[in-house]
Amino acid sequence: MSSRRTLILIGALLLGGLAAFLTLNYVRGVENRVSEDTELIEVVVAQAPVAEGTQASAAIADGSLAVAERARQDVPANAVSRLADVEGEVAAIDLSGGEIVTSTMFAGIQDLTGSRSASLDPGNVAITVNVDSASVSGGLIQPGDRVNLLVRFQRTATAAGDAEGGEGDTGETSLGVGDGGVIIPKPAGYAFQAVKVFAVGTDAGTAVADESADGEAEGGATENLSTFLTLQMPPEDAALLASVRDAELFASLVPPDYEPRPIEVIGDLPALPGMEGRGIYEDENAGQ
Repeated sequence: MSSRRTLILIGALLLGGLAAFLTLNYVRGVENRVSEDTELIEVVVAQAPVAEGTQASAAIADGSLAVAERARQDVPANAVSRLADVEGEVAAIDLSGGEIVTSTMFAGIQDLTGSRSASLDPGNVAITVNVDSASVSGGLIQPGDRVNLLVRFQRTATAAGDAEGGEGDTGETSLGVGDGGVIIPKPAGYAFQAVKVFAVGTDAGTAVADESADGEAEGGATENLSTFLTLQMPPEDAALLASVRDAELFASLVPPDYEPRPIEVIGDLPALPGMEGRGIYEDENAGQ
């Protein structure tokens, strides 16, 4: 009987210890959850009424939107935590003041109106031009990039004849070599530099025949690709671009730190860099 009582006592002690352990863990879990729920976190709050359509940047400037601390349990899952997340957007609804700002309360102007005009820089207009398809092949040029826009000129008959020492319109697009130099019948010049690309779109044009020298089609019809760039620029420059939009246009991608500089149109020159064995990169030429 003595050993049986001892075993019962030991079992009771073990059950009591387990119950105490489980109770303690439960209490600690409740305390942790309460602590997390009451923890203060930073969110964007409407400190004053904000009317629908109000620019977030204006509301931030006058203090109507500000960062404040709120208990985690009171914060919606889609709450905005930084002013930068709504800057540049507009209020999608009326805010009466005191609300925690969520991601659905502000939106881009285009999302609300369907118009992209508000995305233009102040004082600029958008103009679409057709450029050489190779200029933007492979998706190299994207909206937001900057490009130099080149125009390919047709030399006049007199200028071409004088340059070659003869008469008549060359009409050729290939390079002509005379007196040891190079004559370019259709030189390209920089019409605009560091222009912002607003949109990029490609359209497959009408199939055309590839003609041989004697005028007969060879190899069947080929696809004539025409690529469109929408550029943003001041209205005066857009008018200039419109005057040459039917010419041959080429776009070259430039880095963000590119600085426009004078670049003259070259119609003839002693030799091309490759003919002289000359490299075109300054850093690589420095050691030569």
